[in-house]
Amino acid sequence: MNTLINGEIKTSRENLPQSLKRDELFPRLIKVLKFASANLDQLDHYAKFWKDNTDPILFLVEKVIAETAILVFLVSRIPEPCDETRSLLVTLRHQLSMIVRSAQSRILLLRYPNFATQLGLAHIILTRLDEPDEEFDVLLRRAMTMGQVDSVPRVPFRYMDIRWVRALLFNTRPDFTDLLPLSIITSCAHPIYMTRSDAYALTHELMYITDFGDTPVPASLDLSRISDMIDAGLAWSTVSKDLDLIGELLFAATLLRQPWSSYSRFGWHLLVSVWDNLGFLPGPDFEGAVHSSLLGDEASSYIFRYTYHTNYVGGMLCALLLHNTEDDGRGMPSPSATNRIDLELIEACERAVSLALDFCEQQQLYLSSRHNQEIAQEQNSPTNYSRNLTEIKPLSANLVPTARFSLEVASALLPKWSDFYNRSEELWTEILHDAPLKSDELSLVLFDGILIRAARHYDLDVLASLLADMARHTLPVSNTFLEATAFLVHQQLPSGALGAHFVIPQNLESPHSISITASLAIHIVEILKRLTHGL
Repeated sequence: MNTLINGEIKTSRENLPQSLKRDELFPRLIKVLKFASANLDQLDHYAKFWKDNTDPILFLVEKVIAETAILVFLVSRIPEPCDETRSLLVTLRHQLSMIVRSAQSRILLLRYPNFATQLGLAHIILTRLDEPDEEFDVLLRRAMTMGQVDSVPRVPFRYMDIRWVRALLFNTRPDFTDLLPLSIITSCAHPIYMTRSDAYALTHELMYITDFGDTPVPASLDLSRISDMIDAGLAWSTVSKDLDLIGELLFAATLLRQPWSSYSRFGWHLLVSVWDNLGFLPGPDFEGAVHSSLLGDEASSYIFRYTYHTNYVGGMLCALLLHNTEDDGRGMPSPSATNRIDLELIEACERAVSLALDFCEQQQLYLSSRHNQEIAQEQNSPTNYSRNLTEIKPLSANLVPTARFSLEVASALLPKWSDFYNRSEELWTEILHDAPLKSDELSLVLFDGILIRAARHYDLDVLASLLADMARHTLPVSNTFLEATAFLVHQQLPSGALGAHFVIPQNLESPHSISITASLAIHIVEILKRLTHGL
């Protein structure tokens, strides 16, 4: 959901896009189901090449089995599936039944009752799909009631996972009321500060509290805040080239049962563009060069290990979209949103500028009182300054002043796509050119991503320059714009200097402390003009 000041942004598509229609979604889903079926029986063989897993319970095999079961569960919910999908679903259910109820699975369940939810999930799903096994069920129910599943502390979404699995087993409704205040979906988290694990916590919490889309998000939750969090995550994962996270966040956005934002629409366009170009979805750790160096079964095990999850996510997303009706609003204009700018942020910007000016004046007087030769020596020896001070590069080195906010500039600022895309630059150009968004929508998505990247890499000059440019050119003010502004002003030290590099006394006492602080303060003045516009 876009956050705007005195204006609105609307989707450029009035109707549901072709790539979201059933005739387009089923072929993608079928490809994933075939991928799962072809590899499921090979897991034990593949595991021989996964040498970093030493404890049997940590084998990737158990994780793959559980996630295959979830894929089957979501596909089984699709109303009126096509014949090929129905046939593949029957095949996968049979394959799962032979694996998850094997002697090895029973041994693991007896040995590790504390992992009963992971070891038993596939059995529970098969039982819900009318394929019971009474003997295995006895073992699982005993393991689930021993207390070992709840014996160790976990993060909130892991507790939600356990409650969701337990509810599936005992056919009850899980209660997450006590966990919601502790969860990331009720927090003010933003990708400037989040880890990838935090982003996965966000997506998984929404999966469990909605039963993977079967029930709506609880009315007690702030959908607007969650939408902003998902949008920011999509902007971040777009510039980070993280297709796995893009897929998970799109799944989360769909669970909200709201019209897709421009961030979601571009994320979907990016995902399917790469999918169509490569024929599969590479995971974040997949390296084409490594794969090319392997042969035979080892190569097969590598490509499965580092692509299966992203392709499963793509398949699950297709299943969820097929489970929903076509008139759910994804292709309709996103509702405009107006955000009341936090007056505390405006005051923080005003204080930052005032303190920065005071610092620059006082520091100039201090430096002027020093011996001319000492000043000259410092100016001629930039390498004497501590880390980060000399690494800051002016934004002008990256931007063409006469072409600000063109998509060419946005593309130039983005990091290079990994070489496993083969024709990465050409593909990226096609993705931008064919994006089903208006230019201001696409610019906002890309620049939000670059703001997040600049903040995470602590490149304050790029961060401040982009914020000021966005302010001068009146791009809509997104939640990321506000978060990035807050991040910038909170980098100020008690002395008034702006930037963590001035914690080092040697840096603080250098002439650079004045020029850098003054430059950042000037950018903050431009940001202030935008924040106070119309107030």
